[in-house]
Amino acid sequence: LLYECHKAAGNAAAALSDLEQLMLAERVAIRTAQVAQTQVLLIRQEVDQAVARAEHARADADRERERVLALEREHELLREQLARSDRAAREDVLTHLANRRHAEHAMPLLWQQADRSVQPMAAALLDIDHFKLVNDRCGHAIGDMVLRELASLLRQRLRSADLLARWGGEEFLICLIGPAAREAEAVLERLRVAVSEHAWERVHAGLRLTIS
Repeated sequence: LLYECHKAAGNAAAALSDLEQLMLAERVAIRTAQVAQTQVLLIRQEVDQAVARAEHARADADRERERVLALEREHELLREQLARSDRAAREDVLTHLANRRHAEHAMPLLWQQADRSVQPMAAALLDIDHFKLVNDRCGHAIGDMVLRELASLLRQRLRSADLLARWGGEEFLICLIGPAAREAEAVLERLRVAVSEHAWERVHAGLRLTIS
């Protein structure tokens, strides 16, 4: 509309500037659509973070609220594309966590996000100790139940902004943005203790489980 108005008024320089901005916006929109499937999870996480910051910082509330609304609008535009995509391409069927393929796409974006906000990023692989013995002694059905229970336990104790994915077999990937190295180690230690103290006997009598 600005372009048409400036063009009709004979203001060629302003019309050209508006047209260039329009073409740039269209190129950005095309690129956004191409990476929509990977970005939608990060958008949801950013919305959660923005809401939390708005609650704890009144001075930034207006700015954060506008950012949340903008992200929600973008999320709504991208959700239809996500719904049409193959869910199995990004989600582990057994645990309903992100799968390795999705994690490999998300990690570079998380790294860019951490770099832009000048925050540290920590990545860790969690491995169930002697998981083969669980399958051998209790059966693969119990092994699957253990993986689902562990996935739920980890998800409950991590922030929505953290990336949690099943990396393969009995391995799980966690990416944390924000905490420094020692703080990240403390988070992982709390997870290790929570797993070792969990009531695994509810899954199978006499079952104990630890992670490294």
